[in-house]
Amino acid sequence: MSNKAINQYNFNIKISAILAMFIFSLLFFTQQASAVDYRSQGTFVSTNFLASSTDVELITDFNATTTIFASTSVSAQFSKNGAVWWSSDGTRCGWDSLSDGANNIDLSALNWSGSYFYYKFKLETTDSSTTPIVSQVDVEYSDDHDMDTEYCKEGALISVNLLSGKTDVSLITQFSVVADIPASTTVQVQFSRNGVTWRDKSDTFWEWENLSDGTNDIDLTALNWEDAYFFYKLRFTSENSTTTASVTSVEIQYSDTGGGGITEYNTQGTILSTDLLDGLSGDFTIQKFGYNITSLPASTTIQVQFGTSTDEWYNSSGAKWELDTLSSGDHLAYGDAIDLSALNITGADSSFYYKIKFETEISTSSPILSDVQLYYIAIPVVSTASSTLIASQVATANGDIISIGGLAVTARGFKYGLTETDTWTVSESSSYGVNAFKLLTENLSSGTVYYIRAYATNSDGSGYGDYISFTTLSESKGSPIIFKKNVILKENVILK
Repeated sequence: MSNKAINQYNFNIKISAILAMFIFSLLFFTQQASAVDYRSQGTFVSTNFLASSTDVELITDFNATTTIFASTSVSAQFSKNGAVWWSSDGTRCGWDSLSDGANNIDLSALNWSGSYFYYKFKLETTDSSTTPIVSQVDVEYSDDHDMDTEYCKEGALISVNLLSGKTDVSLITQFSVVADIPASTTVQVQFSRNGVTWRDKSDTFWEWENLSDGTNDIDLTALNWEDAYFFYKLRFTSENSTTTASVTSVEIQYSDTGGGGITEYNTQGTILSTDLLDGLSGDFTIQKFGYNITSLPASTTIQVQFGTSTDEWYNSSGAKWELDTLSSGDHLAYGDAIDLSALNITGADSSFYYKIKFETEISTSSPILSDVQLYYIAIPVVSTASSTLIASQVATANGDIISIGGLAVTARGFKYGLTETDTWTVSESSSYGVNAFKLLTENLSSGTVYYIRAYATNSDGSGYGDYISFTTLSESKGSPIIFKKNVILKENVILK
């Protein structure tokens, strides 16, 4: 039957909190004698929308309600891991354009199952006084039984730089947020100048401010922050999976005439990813790593390392403990991304991590990395089972598709020969999932040993099982011997 994972928004985006839905982009802020001013473009990325679901058979639809004014637009992408993104028709790095009002996007072509689903919105405007609005999001999927909406126990939301493009920030004075916090839920907030190191309003590293239900006005003057860099992080928790807190409004206030201290960044910081292949199935081959650096001031650097665990790290050439230095600009496209083929990260049980290192020689400057993209192929994982119903000229070949890889399996079958070589093929074509299958091999020679292996193919390639041998039966020769009734054979009687 059909289920929905639902999130509602109401502000220029209302956040369904526990799912840590969005990284805001087109947020507003206030200052004295200042009009509302929106950025020309922004993106926000959900956390795993189906993290608490255990029975997702097929993700079928994505629904979003939008208000899109003239000169504005909203586009959407979808992902299984938050790193590789697709449009609804299965185009890698493609976007779906949303229209004003209710949007129902059919996701069945992606053929995605399991409890992993992320979405990304791109909001754009050519008029700084106008922004599009997303007011509700839900995901529909099929399962085998009824299920209520469930929220994760904990989630986090990180903003983009709210003051990007501002040149007159003298002192950041106040952070205001309106929250709806039901019983058994909490919301906390931290603040940052670079999106890497976090502190509370008293300038204590890694501490949190607890929010109360309703309007919260938090005095930030003790931070003594000036200039146009400000990020916030919200943490949502819930003891009840059917209840979530929400944030309906966020506002930052600053002075353009008062005094202030000097903004300071740490000279060095790192970001360590989670396993980007966790929860995915298939025989993986990692291809490229894309990124987008939106700010790289003089005297700052961003470097990256890669690994299959968090214990050992390599650069893209495979040199242990070395780093790749990243350059400014958008390198998300496949042709512009870093080639990782030298790392030779392959296999059905692969893991993939990246570590980003930020450095600055001047404490008032910090680089900004806004997005990353992992390119990989994932072919099916297949096993070969023993052949059955073996006769002199036919046998039934048996195999099992263990995982389909990144995309739907479109062909499956068996390769066989007189040695471990693929001389003959028997196959079938359609759309297949994870299951066992069998096909008849015919026109075999009697009394002959054959070597056979199963295979399955998706758009990324073919996966093969191991070879298994079987021997066809020998045909009987000569005329049959027919016994009449009451014939008793003595010892040492040889029949010819």
